Amino acid sequence: MGTPRLTFGLTPLLGGLDFVPVVMGLFGLSEVLRNVEDPPPKLNRSDLHGLYPTAQDFKDSGGAIGRGTLLGFFLGLIPGTTQALASFVSYGIEKAVAKRPETFGNGAIQGVAGPETANNAHANAALIPLFTLGIPRAMGSARRSSPKPSRS
Repeated sequence: MGTPRLTFGLTPLLGGLDFVPVVMGLFGLSEVLRNVEDPPPKLNRSDLHGLYPTAQDFKDSGGAIGRGTLLGFFLGLIPGTTQALASFVSYGIEKAVAKRPETFGNGAIQGVAGPETANNAHANAALIPLFTLGIPRAMGSARRSSPKPSRS
């Protein structure tokens, strides 16, 4: 065996460097150097002003938010239901009760606010059966909530 070179006294470097971490590091270094050379452009705050909901948007979506919250909460209490189910059911309800259902699919605020609220309410309500009864909503929750085995 020859003399170890460029190991700096570190035993893990005796085996050499893996290809993927080296390539990822070189890619990251090139991105850093490119960003140092060309700083990002300044954001114009006036462009972002139109992205915030208006008072009319809040008025139009109030009922959808309330319906989505209640629907998502009660669906979240049922083990085995998913957030996607709450979102799709809420979208269907909002489209059915809308005064102008033809605007759905073209950015109607009720078609966004209701399903998103149902999604968020379901995520929080699904923790109630988990913590009170120990019934997870899905396998991922079961793995996260199970006690970790001891390694002694």
